[in-house]
Amino acid sequence: MKIIRGDKVYVQNIDIAHLLPVISTLGISCSGEAFSQIFGQGGIFICSPDNQYQFREYKGKEVVDFIKGLDYIIDYDSVKDLSDDEIMTIGEQIYTERNRIARRYNNLSEEEYIKLQKKYPELENQDLYKLNKLNKEQKEELDELITKPFMTLYFIQNEEMANGMKK
Repeated sequence: MKIIRGDKVYVQNIDIAHLLPVISTLGISCSGEAFSQIFGQGGIFICSPDNQYQFREYKGKEVVDFIKGLDYIIDYDSVKDLSDDEIMTIGEQIYTERNRIARRYNNLSEEEYIKLQKKYPELENQDLYKLNKLNKEQKEELDELITKPFMTLYFIQNEEMANGMKK
């Protein structure tokens, strides 16, 4: 969860812990200054059950703008006045959208599947997904569709996270 207040942003440690894999997986651009401020000079960040729901404060235009733009981190102000039923409805909508996206990209024909197995024999006994080479516009469109639903669903389905958010 993030809380934005003027030139400062407060982010829960659990969200920061998930940030590096999200940046690298989705190819999100993060300036060196913002990265150093978020993860420290050595790029090391420790999140444990003892501190995962604590907030960290970040200052400065670059890091605040970067975190503001991360749709997958829930903005406290957008959900603080919602009822449990409204939050559950949002979660169900995200789950439905996630499944729609998954079906769209996972419906390979048998022929396509066999071709990919031949190309990647080490994956023969695993579910096989092949990434398309996308142009910048396609990637941005998919980022907008996938990032927020996946991360929000994770937080809603994770009982410990949901309980921590209610506290």
